[in-house]
Amino acid sequence: MPGIIDNHNHIILLGLRPCHDVRIENSVSVKEVLGAFEARADEIPAGQWLTALGGFNINQFVPATGFPTMAQLDLVTPRHPVLIMQGFTGPAQTNGKGKPLLEAMESRSAPTAASPPAPIR
Repeated sequence: MPGIIDNHNHIILLGLRPCHDVRIENSVSVKEVLGAFEARADEIPAGQWLTALGGFNINQFVPATGFPTMAQLDLVTPRHPVLIMQGFTGPAQTNGKGKPLLEAMESRSAPTAASPPAPIR
């Protein structure tokens, strides 16, 4: 179909985003990011993840303060775990509901002495 040509598969990646996506690429401040998360949190049932994965750079938030803090996210999303990730390898931020869940996932996937990682072939 003309006009829908995307050699990076962005349209597919958008469809594969986990949980409830929050678009923050047009936000120019941490206050706007927090507002976007707060608005999205009001639309979905408690306990479901809110995510913003890529499509933005923390340097676009003026003044340059980086990500919202965990405490700031907790204020606007007290009933939802949150994950904000600038790129596939980070940096990232979560809130108080998300942190223990992410730590549990990390501990389950981390190799131990009893279960070393599989060799690369």
